[in-house]
Amino acid sequence: MPTARLGDAFTIILQATKDGAIQNISAFTTIREIICRRPGGARGSFTLTAAFTSDGTDGLYEASTSPGQLNVVGDWQIFGHLSDGTTNVRSAPQTLTVESAPT
Repeated sequence: MPTARLGDAFTIILQATKDGAIQNISAFTTIREIICRRPGGARGSFTLTAAFTSDGTDGLYEASTSPGQLNVVGDWQIFGHLSDGTTNVRSAPQTLTVESAPT
């Protein structure tokens, strides 16, 4: 489970898989996004535009938060949404833990 610091920028990397096998997502160029839901369903969830980490054949895609976007301590739900214009794919939710910044 990845961990981020409250208020910091953070890069989220997801990998598209199906039945445990890495998926080639190079054709998914219409929509590539990562959705971040705040802990406990609090308002203020947001969507990031994602990019392939390489050419998409390895299934990896990423997006970075801006400083201040991760503004609530706790477990955020993170999931990806990809589309090639015809097919939509959503990843299983993953947890991103946001911890307090040290004082």
